[in-house]
Amino acid sequence: MNTFIEENKKLLRNCYVWANVVGWFLLVLGCWSIVGVFIELWTRLGDWGVFKEYWLASAPWGNFNGAPLGLLALGIGQFTKFIYDEDYKPGMVLRNADKLIYIYIVLFVLSLIIRFITGFPHWEYWWVHRVELIISVLSHIFTGVGITMLLIAVALILKRVMPVIEESRTLV
Repeated sequence: MNTFIEENKKLLRNCYVWANVVGWFLLVLGCWSIVGVFIELWTRLGDWGVFKEYWLASAPWGNFNGAPLGLLALGIGQFTKFIYDEDYKPGMVLRNADKLIYIYIVLFVLSLIIRFITGFPHWEYWWVHRVELIISVLSHIFTGVGITMLLIAVALILKRVMPVIEESRTLV
């Protein structure tokens, strides 16, 4: 493993730099997007009908993924530097990666529920469109459960791998 790291140190350094650039870019754009959505919601507070329509139908809920993906990219960058640089101590994102992933799972499940509620257009006559509703429910459940299980696995692996890597550094 050490020979692989030594042979590819330049590549790993470039991956670290690009992961940081992409991570900060996504984090800043994601935060701007979140602020923009809440400002738009704030301006519509006076009229409940307009507020509800924007909140449920028009708000770009997919934009909320920018900030967590930025944190993920920053964590990948910190992990890459942690692998190739012997003197590097893990950054805040990498030290708390499992907790951040669990927070993201909660936000992901909430956004999935909101997108399901807002994405099914026939709530008034759901009994007429029950096959469409069943397909929509099953697709959201399978997608949500699959991504949630993968994220939990990544969080558990990170929680167990980081101490092993730190301990192996002290043995060498």
